[in-house]
Amino acid sequence: MVRGLLVVALLGGALPVLVVAAGADPPAGDWSALRGCESSGRYDVVATNGHFGAYQFDLPTWRSVGGTGFPSTASPAEQDYRALILYRQRGYGFTGTGCYGAKTATAVLDLQRANGITTSGLLGPKTWAAAWTGTAPTRQVPHP
Repeated sequence: MVRGLLVVALLGGALPVLVVAAGADPPAGDWSALRGCESSGRYDVVATNGHFGAYQFDLPTWRSVGGTGFPSTASPAEQDYRALILYRQRGYGFTGTGCYGAKTATAVLDLQRANGITTSGLLGPKTWAAAWTGTAPTRQVPHP
């Protein structure tokens, strides 16, 4: 029961971003959620780690999709277009970003503790595997 609730909690944060018809481009709401997670929705952001713009492109990736200059100085339409090209090249897969609500963050931390995983709160490969095959946390995951 706890494991089932945990998997639901973990997927609950990802599903709004993942639910896309096969072969279709992601809907506008998904792009907005992605921008919100990557850059707080700011197209002009420059991160200290060498990533730029609303989708946090690094320069080699930006250039690989035809971008010129810096993503953070490109128009919103240009950044959206380059992100769409990247999506069409690489697909629309989920990788843990840590962008989810407090209940899911608590569930992730509980799962990491129960399985001896460094407690980062991030949904990385070890945590994801533990959600399916690891030891369930002893405390109940709260219902939404």
